[in-house]
Amino acid sequence: MIRLIRFIKGYVEIEVYGFALERFLNLCSVRNLFIWNIKIQENSGTLCISLQGFFQLKDIVRKSRTRVVIRGRYGLPFLIQKYKKRIIFILGIPLCLIFCFYMNLFIWLFDFSGNSRLSDEALESFLQDQNITIGMKKTDLDLEELEQLIRKSYHYITWTSAKLNGTRLIIQVKENAVTEKVKTNEAGSNLIAEKKGKIISIVTRKGVPLVKSGDQVEPGQILVSGMIPVVADDETLVGEYPVQADADIILEYVQKYNKNLDALYVKKTYTGRSYKRYVLQSGTDEFVLPVGASKRFKLGEQVKTIKPFPILSELHIPAYWGHITEYKYQLQEAKYDRNEAEKILRKQLQDFISDLEQKGVQIIEKNVTMNTKSSGWTATGTLILQKKQEKRMPVQ
Repeated sequence: MIRLIRFIKGYVEIEVYGFALERFLNLCSVRNLFIWNIKIQENSGTLCISLQGFFQLKDIVRKSRTRVVIRGRYGLPFLIQKYKKRIIFILGIPLCLIFCFYMNLFIWLFDFSGNSRLSDEALESFLQDQNITIGMKKTDLDLEELEQLIRKSYHYITWTSAKLNGTRLIIQVKENAVTEKVKTNEAGSNLIAEKKGKIISIVTRKGVPLVKSGDQVEPGQILVSGMIPVVADDETLVGEYPVQADADIILEYVQKYNKNLDALYVKKTYTGRSYKRYVLQSGTDEFVLPVGASKRFKLGEQVKTIKPFPILSELHIPAYWGHITEYKYQLQEAKYDRNEAEKILRKQLQDFISDLEQKGVQIIEKNVTMNTKSSGWTATGTLILQKKQEKRMPVQ
């Protein structure tokens, strides 16, 4: 505490020359001047004295016939004097502290854990429906009420905890491990073919199979019936009852593929000229410097690069800084050569196949060729695919 007081009031380190150092120290004591770090040598000595006490030394120096030289200046008054030409920097320190304190009064991040059946996006949407949003005041949030709302809205959540940590709202949940049975249409349903093709394999668990391996089927044809016949002892049909048909059915079918690529295209050619503007961003709002500047070039591509402020990112405050660079370009007409066209068409085919695989379709064979035509390039052919049949139709 004493060091803090010294720093706020300011002090100097002085060196005293003369043959009456003891008289100098005694006069300082008589006048209640606070001195410390006293080091006496043969004809001189060093000590520290408060800034206020230093201005009272004139009479003491005259009476003790000594000479005083300042060796160092320390404390807040000297810092202010040093940086008085940088007043914005000095004012920025307390303003920054005030800004951090003010921003700490709000919620800037949602943190979820323990949820598997319920996605983070679904929880965020639920919070928004309850008027709990990013940027709301902490004091406006009732944590106990929020916990009750989550448990009430999602019956498979057995435990929940909501707490605030800094600017984060942390929500932890525990879900019931018992998986619920999927409710189906109790009237029964059939499994039908989605496309024209050949049955590769069929394993029926429930229902009556109407096709076998190797059969050709049409779109909408019933593969497994959901009506179970009831047969009397004399093998006569006395009735039927509906079930949900269940089977593993693999259908092989042919998918046509056709993609065209124009030979001519418009190409961007960058001139090497660029223009940079600086940006400050808070949440979705941004402030661009210089103020009022917009696109500099008629044809220009903007690239925005931002990063969080080092201190504010630890508080999870969405404040960023960076720059927007605009690169000037010109539009020129160009023509694909064979290598470029094949590369583009091959990439489009690979994307098409990847999309099929994500849907559970197995690629058995692909016969796609790339040809030249008058207006450009084309990729045509067929794909032999296999897919599990899961499409249903209610029983009649």
